[in-house]
Amino acid sequence: MLKCLQAYPSVEASLDFISPAGSEEGIYTGGATATDRLAVVNWNAMLLYPEGWTSDDLTYTASLRLPANWKFGTSLAVTSQSGGEIKFAPVSLTMLVDGPVIIGEYLKVVPLNPGQTPPAEMDIAADSAAALDAPPEVWEHYKNLIAQTNALFGAQHYRDYHFLYSLSDHVAHFGLEHHESNDSRLGERALVDPTKRLLGSGLLSHEFVHSWNGKYRRPADLATPDYEKPMQTDLLWVYEGLTQYLGEILTGRMGERTPEEFRDSLAYTAAYLDHTPGRAWRNLQDTADGVPRCRMRPISGSHGGEHSTTMTKMN
Repeated sequence: MLKCLQAYPSVEASLDFISPAGSEEGIYTGGATATDRLAVVNWNAMLLYPEGWTSDDLTYTASLRLPANWKFGTSLAVTSQSGGEIKFAPVSLTMLVDGPVIIGEYLKVVPLNPGQTPPAEMDIAADSAAALDAPPEVWEHYKNLIAQTNALFGAQHYRDYHFLYSLSDHVAHFGLEHHESNDSRLGERALVDPTKRLLGSGLLSHEFVHSWNGKYRRPADLATPDYEKPMQTDLLWVYEGLTQYLGEILTGRMGERTPEEFRDSLAYTAAYLDHTPGRAWRNLQDTADGVPRCRMRPISGSHGGEHSTTMTKMN
């Protein structure tokens, strides 16, 4: 349930949301978001808001009722939890949309920096308990990601951070950044299969870097006051290009890739660019402006509230 706290003439409305079917149908939160074992609640698909207000100026209270024996993870502050119902603290529409909730029957919470401030953790939901049984070194690598990212940036701007990680072969696979969390989804065996883990090693580090580059600091033309204004992608190469570079660097520094594996990945990228004409036929401006169309997103800003970059995501 969602309730807007602003004082204006009262309007009561209800809506139904049905999660899309098919693991790769749609892009980002337009794709499948749930199985019979897990789900990701993206508030932008489940709310209405009045015209003429900025998302920062609207305050909402949200509540959620879970299936029996399911657990949850989110960056949103919780005021109470009883009988399967969770009540969240009042929050701006901006931060509500920026705070998805992961829920599941099989959900594992892994603290990444116990006793430190601000805290960080992984909230991992999977379609089976076995998918959560990763080797101990995996958790050490992600603990090291927090330390290495702190060393890289020298400061944090979130209250706490949650890696919301869905492991399923039946939801859309992608990574989507938020300031205090990320909604990342890969196949069911992405943590327990060494090859799959290596292939997906850059996902969480990339989305984590976005907390600094893209959320705390955002290119001006990508910052919009609400979810109807169009965004301009001139500086998308800073938003995504720099994040991709730093995220890849962190895979080596955190230990998810060995130094040899990181160098191989870098060499592969360099070799690929050797055979790609790049700016010889298309300049950087055209590339940045063309990304929303290439990714099959709407050319306007009316993208259902998926916050500012979901229609321009390149990674």
